Amino acid sequence: MGNDTRVRVDVTVAGAAVADLADVLLTYTAEPGPPQNSLYGHWRSCSLMPGSRALPGGNARCSLEGQPTDIAKTDTTFTRVYSAEIETAGTGARITDLRLFVQTVTGTGIVSTRTNEGAYFRVVQQTATLASPKIAISLALAQTLPATARFSSGVQVTAKLEDALGIPLGDKPVVLTLGGAHALTWTDPVSGEATAVLPANAPPGHEYSVTASFAEDVGHLESTDTRTMYIDQAGSAFSPCQVPCDLDKSTVVATLFAHPGTPEERPINEQLVRIEFGQCGTVATHTDGRGRVVLFERLACTAPGTVRLIYDGDDRYAGTELCFSDAFDATGCPSGEQHNAPPSARIIRR
Repeated sequence: MGNDTRVRVDVTVAGAAVADLADVLLTYTAEPGPPQNSLYGHWRSCSLMPGSRALPGGNARCSLEGQPTDIAKTDTTFTRVYSAEIETAGTGARITDLRLFVQTVTGTGIVSTRTNEGAYFRVVQQTATLASPKIAISLALAQTLPATARFSSGVQVTAKLEDALGIPLGDKPVVLTLGGAHALTWTDPVSGEATAVLPANAPPGHEYSVTASFAEDVGHLESTDTRTMYIDQAGSAFSPCQVPCDLDKSTVVATLFAHPGTPEERPINEQLVRIEFGQCGTVATHTDGRGRVVLFERLACTAPGTVRLIYDGDDRYAGTELCFSDAFDATGCPSGEQHNAPPSARIIRR
């Protein structure tokens, strides 16, 4: 809350009593205006802990308001409110220009940050009256949103903002999130849609929230929509005998890729791969920095009847196998197939 030049900020923090808090930081800047102001282009921080020293780059315009107040407390947990005021008089900044976020530091050094999903917190001046109330709006995630995504793939998230009559609202800020990933985007002036491609980088095997949120502004109420999305392992596949086949005196047998056959195809580095040469035995190796499976060890015998590459996968990537039924020796790919997959090679999905 605030007046024409001063904003009061209340921060509610919950945590474990055993660690407690070492610091609570309020960090702020300002939009450029107009008019231009001295707060724009700089981030300033002030500690909300009583008795704390001034921070480098801090500003006396941020002042504490009373002592922290415990609103709930047990033997193991606490919920506490910290308060401060930011004074903008003499800076040229309006309180509506302010953008801020909060950081907390526990006694064990763990840092938590709240940034309003990257949009930062700001002051929305209230102009609504009983005669002219704020308008209720609707923000809805698109029905095309998939229920499942592969780990490390990009997921297109789209939401549409409309008023009560179904008229699209353009040029409005919308925050889209998937797990811990988020993006601040703006609705299209014509369609009222906000779109972002978010990475599905959360650990596979779980459901995560997909959200779209619009914070209220001068004329409109807030609106949100939420779905769930399951993140599955990324698929993998071997591509045999990629160019160049030879790596110094070793042999590149194949390259291991994630998301095979898609625009997001990329090599998987530093993964354990077994190469089975039938009666000639088994060799264990790792993919290199470019996903290549390199045979560093020469074979004791030549021309095994079957060569099988096995990647067991891990929590992020599904396993895969590649079999060669043609002859294979330790100097490269089958004769005449130096830079191409052998005709008899086949990919086996595990």
